[in-house]
Amino acid sequence: MPQRSGRIIWLLVALLALGGGSILIGMHVPSGTTPGTLVATTATPVTSVLLRATSTSTEPPLVLTDTPDSIVVYVVGAVQRPGVYELPAGARVADAVQVAGGLAPDADTESVAVNLALYIADEARVYIPRRGTSGSAVPATNMPEMLPTGAPEQVTLINLNTAGINELQTIPGIGPELAQRIIAYREQKGGFRTLEELLEIRGIGNTTLENLRTHVQIHE
Repeated sequence: MPQRSGRIIWLLVALLALGGGSILIGMHVPSGTTPGTLVATTATPVTSVLLRATSTSTEPPLVLTDTPDSIVVYVVGAVQRPGVYELPAGARVADAVQVAGGLAPDADTESVAVNLALYIADEARVYIPRRGTSGSAVPATNMPEMLPTGAPEQVTLINLNTAGINELQTIPGIGPELAQRIIAYREQKGGFRTLEELLEIRGIGNTTLENLRTHVQIHE
């Protein structure tokens, strides 16, 4: 019994020694702190890492162009429904005529000034002449913004007080009948003093007069 009691005592001493060490380890306080102070550490948030990893995009940049998808043109003259129309970019004179209801029965498509295959620019004015009357005035082919070269056409102004019938017919839209009426009026009145006098001639209206201003002049 005494020997067994001694073993138990040594076992208790060993257990106390181990427990005290663990208590001392658990109560270890970092340098510079006092017991009871919470020591916290910070780490880089996972979300910030994910954001940095996904911030780089491999998609190509969006490229913007100034090329319009449509154009707006003014179609007048010998068409069924004159007016302002919107057409797709790259449209031709024939497309403008079609959207305006087609050609009128008296349309002068044989005029050299009419080119149905011509491309139309935005804000252009497309004029289709009528046979024997107002003529082709300044149709799409003669408009500066529609010339293939992009440069305005150089026009030699014709003097209404001296031009003969053949010279008058070189003006876009002036046919034999209208040229003869201009000469007859000039002889009757003793010559033109203003371009507005052309409105007194049958077959010439405001639209034709405005177009003729770029082709004629008046000198005594």
